[in-house]
Order: sequence, then structure tokens, then C-alpha cells
Amino acid sequence: MNPTGKALCNKQLKMKWKGRIPKEGIAEIKVSMRRSPKKFFLRQLIDGQEIADFCKSLYPKGEIELRESFYVVYMNTKNIPIGYYKLSTGGNYATIVDTKGVLAPAILGQAASIILCHNHPSSIPTPSQEDVDLTENIMLAGLPWDIFVYDHVIICSDCYHSFREKGEMEEITTNNPILGASPFE
Repeated sequence: MNPTGKALCNKQLKMKWKGRIPKEGIAEIKVSMRRSPKKFFLRQLIDGQEIADFCKSLYPKGEIELRESFYVVYMNTKNIPIGYYKLSTGGNYATIVDTKGVLAPAILGQAASIILCHNHPSSIPTPSQEDVDLTENIMLAGLPWDIFVYDHVIICSDCYHSFREKGEMEEITTNNPILGASPFE
């Protein structure tokens, strides 16, 4: 429809959009979910040890000690995983995480909550300030979509650090009044 309320014919539409859309068109975005060849025992993930064990099973053998990678586990309302996504792989001390890359699959897959998971090849699971800031940013970004960050787990080959177990999820929530109380408390 044009501003006068009259319908535009095909010829008018072509002229209106001429030069704005490339001749070859625009890319169609397709989203799909496929079953992983990995076999998982899908049950509720509640405590840090269960979450860490599940996250460790996502990594190829030997990769935890080699380079930093970031995974996101998507869960339903019962905290049962419905999918996971390897978001990035970096070097031996960092990887890049894009908030849109974390939340887009959660939105499209209709996840109720997510678990953030990455490894520290150094075998020291202590979170950096960047890890804390990233967690808070993703928590804030998920609010409009009702997607809650259930935990952020840092894994090493023989240990782990769970933000939820250490009270850091609650601390982030307390220090940021926008976040309010978690629905999983």
C-alpha cells in the first residue's frame, strides 16, 4: 500500500525497490536442529558436578587442555538439555563470545534457560573479570526473551568452577537491580 491507501501494482513495487536488492537476491536464512552422534543421558542438570560432567562430554578428547572453547547448553523448563552449540574456539588463553551467538539459538530453539560453559587450558578454573562481565551481559540480554542463565561453568581436565555453586550467579543478580531474582531459586 502507498501513503494514499491504494495498493501498488507489481510494476510500481519493482520501481520502488529498484537498486536496493542485489540482482542475485538476498540470502535465505535457514535454521535447523539435528541430532548429535554423541549419546547423552538426558536428565535434569541441577548441581555443578553434573553440569561440569555434561559439559566435559561435549569436548573432543584432549581439547580441554589444548585451546579454549565456548559451549552453550540449551535447556527446557525442567532443566533438561534440549541442545548445545559450540560457539567458538580460540587460543590457549581466550576465545571470543558474541552475545547474539549465544541467544539466537536459544530464541529459535525456545529454550527456557541456558548454561554457559568454557574451559581453561591452564587447569586453573578461577573466573576472570571478563568471565564475570560476560555472564552478566548475557543474563541482561536474555531478559526480554525470558531466557535465564542457569549457570556458567568453567571446566578443566580434573576440576571445575560453577558460578551457581560459588554464589556468583546470586552476587551478579544482587549487584544489578535490573536482573531481579532468578526464577530457578
